[in-house]
Amino acid sequence: MKKTTSIFFILGMVITQSSLASSYLFFGDPCVVSETNQQCMTVINTVNNSGKKTCLWRAAQNGKPLEIFHCQAASTINSSKNWTKTSVNYDVFEMKSHDSWPTQDPLGLEHAYNTGTLLDTDQLTAEYGKITAPNVCQISNPSEQCTTEIFANKLGKLNGCIWRKPTNGKPLEIFACNSVAIPNYSKNWTKTSSTPDDFVFMSHVGWPTQDPMGLNHAYSQGIVLDEMTIQANIVSTGPLPEITSVTAGCKHRYCLNIRGTDFAANASVIVRENRIGSAPSTFRDNLIYNRSFTTNEDKFVVPIVDMSRQAHFRNNGLCIRVNNNGDLSNEVCLTRPANIEPQPPLMGSPVLSYDSQQDVHADSYIVKGATNNVLKFFGNSWKKVPMNYTVTPNTILEFDFKSTHQEPEITGIGFILQGQNNMSFNRFWQIFGTDINHGNQSHRNYVNQSGFKSYRISIGEVFTGQISHIVFISDEDTRVGQSVIFQSPNLIEEVNNSGPSGWDYGLTTRNIRSYVDFNGDDQLFDFIDETDPSTRHYRIGIQNEAGFGHGFPGPNGLSYMPNGSSSPSTINWLSSSEGGYTVEMKTDQYTFDEVNYQPGRNMFTWFAFLDKNSDTNPHPMDTQVSLDVKYNEYNTGGSAGRMIVGMDLVLDGVWYEIEINTYMKQWQHYDREVVFSDFVGTNKKFININGRFFNAEVPLNSWYSLIIDWEYVLNWLIDNGHIPSGVRSSPTLKPSLKVAIENMSKSTSGTGSGVTHLQFKNLKVDAKR
Repeated sequence: MKKTTSIFFILGMVITQSSLASSYLFFGDPCVVSETNQQCMTVINTVNNSGKKTCLWRAAQNGKPLEIFHCQAASTINSSKNWTKTSVNYDVFEMKSHDSWPTQDPLGLEHAYNTGTLLDTDQLTAEYGKITAPNVCQISNPSEQCTTEIFANKLGKLNGCIWRKPTNGKPLEIFACNSVAIPNYSKNWTKTSSTPDDFVFMSHVGWPTQDPMGLNHAYSQGIVLDEMTIQANIVSTGPLPEITSVTAGCKHRYCLNIRGTDFAANASVIVRENRIGSAPSTFRDNLIYNRSFTTNEDKFVVPIVDMSRQAHFRNNGLCIRVNNNGDLSNEVCLTRPANIEPQPPLMGSPVLSYDSQQDVHADSYIVKGATNNVLKFFGNSWKKVPMNYTVTPNTILEFDFKSTHQEPEITGIGFILQGQNNMSFNRFWQIFGTDINHGNQSHRNYVNQSGFKSYRISIGEVFTGQISHIVFISDEDTRVGQSVIFQSPNLIEEVNNSGPSGWDYGLTTRNIRSYVDFNGDDQLFDFIDETDPSTRHYRIGIQNEAGFGHGFPGPNGLSYMPNGSSSPSTINWLSSSEGGYTVEMKTDQYTFDEVNYQPGRNMFTWFAFLDKNSDTNPHPMDTQVSLDVKYNEYNTGGSAGRMIVGMDLVLDGVWYEIEINTYMKQWQHYDREVVFSDFVGTNKKFININGRFFNAEVPLNSWYSLIIDWEYVLNWLIDNGHIPSGVRSSPTLKPSLKVAIENMSKSTSGTGSGVTHLQFKNLKVDAKR
């Protein structure tokens, strides 16, 4: 029974019905979708006066079977339930009465549906609307008039109106309205001043002009679909942009490679379907993935990720213009080639959509690489790949990851268990993204646009059992322009020589002594702090960096005793609630008189915690160092400070001292990978690199889980000529490791201004393989 006679407004909801005594269904507030988010939620309400059990059925469509959405007992008159729409298509619902519960019908749901009595039916659609004015209004002077065309596109069950907001004393007014039967139309707008004109596109239950309470009331009751500002642009005196060619780029051919001349650095790209009356869309800022400019040619790359726009690209084609802030180029149209090969499998397994609700931009991915080992996402993507594997307590997930554009909301990898349809976030590891706390957070430490980072996650410590799929997620409900890469994902089992390495895994032993023979210079103290003299020791070093031959001011080989009554450097062992110790190291050149100790002001004080027990460490290419750190510093004026994690190697008689600055204040070359790389004498090379480029930068004054993948760091140093390739091939090479702080006070007399303060715990050395 269709509801046609009366209209009631209840808390913003619309009810149409023929009799309040009958049984009927009605929807709550209309839900609004957009091009970037096609999900919305509304409420479906039912009123049951039939005296029988009733069920709300969702009709079969788009390949989905007939299904029961909701049932209510005969005694339940009013009922409601949320419904989430996933597209702008209509969802048809039928309310039927039944003598018994349909789910108990021995002949099945289809028989129960056919034997039910129809009480009411209705269609639910999302409200969608977009307004654009692609041809920018251009004037020669601020007082000139100009005309542009406003395009409106709307889907849904309500009427649509474009409103012009009040400006310069003008009242709120309706620019144009269209009924449900006219989804697309356009109308010219003439500007009479250089003041921006603001337009709002809204849905309305009735015609706003017939509202007895006036236009202001009708406007307040509307549902906002889209907004737009039209600004008159003064015509440029420079050359107009010109497109010389547009080709279908990227491996899946859903990217627009736009070449031409005189593209502005902040130009936007206007794209429309190649048909009369089509509404254009504008790509600007981060949605243009690459902008390159040369003397002879400019080039923009625009990925097309929206499914409907991809369909336009395949069928009628797309037409493209470049917009230099009002100066428009020629328009070039292109249809995506029809003979594109399908995406190859990822490392031998097909890439499947996780589900249609989450995998919104289903074709915005690429599989590439020499062995098809690279999965690249451009848009809002959830993919699953078949993987028949039994996860044990020793299973490790390995992969490399890189982001080259904007940061999405949720990025990571998860798993689906055998016999299940969905992934639990208990089996998902988030590594990147602005929307935090989804799944395991132990490895959410990627720094955007910092190059490849290698991940090694002990998933077997979290769950075990048979898996059917591995899931790759890069969620981007709000389109920002992401581009992420998962490379060489693999599951392995720890072999006998893998796992914890080093002589004191997790800082459980309080044993430390001064490092007496440091670079040929004796320390000027003999420091011993130990609980068990029979075991191995860590080493502590304090020294003026001039002793390294680095050319810093001051004499060589200067040192002093830590923890003295007037010593600026202290080391303490603090109990950790997690087991083991927390090591606290501090150099305070602010409180203590620099005259009474060395090195003193204007010299770099290097304070290091060293693990010289290299025989217990794995090969350097297999080494992963992890620790929880909290670093703080106070350096003003010309004072400088840094925190260091380092590795020392001796190969063919040459000592390679590698230091990663995980934090640095007023240090040189913050904008490049290598701070310093050169030989000191003939048998030693000192290499200092910037941790921010190697996913090894810590925040200030907060605990942070730092993981150093030395394989990644050493490979980069080899590939860029800083250390020899023999580091890879030497089978007996063993590293020694260190954690250090350093600062330099620049005061002229008395106390200084340099303080560095480090706490670290859970220091672990692991073999990767």
